[in-house]
Amino acid sequence: MARIPIPRGLLLDNPVFPVAISGPGGIECDLEGTVAIRSLALPERRRVAVQLMAGAALAAEFDLWPGRAGLRRARARRSSGGCRAVFGAFPMPLAAVHARLGGGDAALEVTRNAVLEAIAEVSRLDTEDLRPGNGLGFFLEGALRHSPVLQERPVDQIVARCLWAYQWDLPSPPDEGEIVFWKIPDPVLARRLGGAMWAALQRDGRSALLAHSGASISADGSERVLVMVGRHSDEVLAGVDAWAGRQGRAAVVIGDFPPGWDPPAPPM
Repeated sequence: MARIPIPRGLLLDNPVFPVAISGPGGIECDLEGTVAIRSLALPERRRVAVQLMAGAALAAEFDLWPGRAGLRRARARRSSGGCRAVFGAFPMPLAAVHARLGGGDAALEVTRNAVLEAIAEVSRLDTEDLRPGNGLGFFLEGALRHSPVLQERPVDQIVARCLWAYQWDLPSPPDEGEIVFWKIPDPVLARRLGGAMWAALQRDGRSALLAHSGASISADGSERVLVMVGRHSDEVLAGVDAWAGRQGRAAVVIGDFPPGWDPPAPPM
């Protein structure tokens, strides 16, 4: 089975951080509909590179590390406003990476340089084009501050959105026999919370199933907790109730609900 991501790495609301989908080995990054960054025109590659740098800098603020593989496997998703970058892997704890490198300024320099080199590689750019002459800053903020992309006025809206993030708190998992409901109308946020809940349950030794609302769910599986995400109908909610009604099971339902349902919003 693939490595289980750390839940807090799935709870950052920033477009560069991937959203989880259910996969054969548990959960994986949703990269459907993306294209290789190297295939983009030069101006788009430069903007996407800045988005990845911003995401990596924000990750460090939350003690997270996108990893060389996550940066080298990064992709771009086309939209009406331009191309949006997304990491190709879920982040891991930065402190653990620094500890393996011996800690201190030397470890910080290694990780900073690794970010620039991986982003330059995936974006088909020269590393020196991403490195300002007056230093990278503590973790790339210097490189971002002096980036030509961020000198443009007005700043590209997609790039600007990548410069900030907030992190959700993870609610307590359900007890055996319990169904917990959380209202999150935003489908991306709902999926972020669903993926993080799945990861937390798995790390706690509770076998979980992540499913999108309306998907076919086997009643005979070995999973003990159902995490259902999406826009829910009364029929879907009845199915969740039936699934969780079996001995030893529980469920978490996250997303938008039909009229007559008014669950609380999760903490943030």
